[in-house]
Amino acid sequence: MQIEELQSRLESGEVVRLSGTGATEALAGFELVHEEDTRLAGPIRILRAGNLVAVAERPEPGELVFRRMEHQAAAEAFIKDRLETYERMWDGCGCRIDYDH
Repeated sequence: MQIEELQSRLESGEVVRLSGTGATEALAGFELVHEEDTRLAGPIRILRAGNLVAVAERPEPGELVFRRMEHQAAAEAFIKDRLETYERMWDGCGCRIDYDH
């Protein structure tokens, strides 16, 4: 997938799931703003391309889910929420993350 197509899909509000080389190539089209290690599902990243702010997370090895964020503060809040959920999962709460919503 071309980076322009990915950005367009993100701008429209779509959550985009990519795997393999497509995921790796997509990451290369963004500037990395911040990265956190979830300790359960690999890194979660805040990305920027022009005015577009996105979060990329890894639901499965070799796969990335990209979602548009309104602004960087929203991306930071999203990551904080994810990390809290992962912490509860680590404690055995039975929580599951729906990466496609």
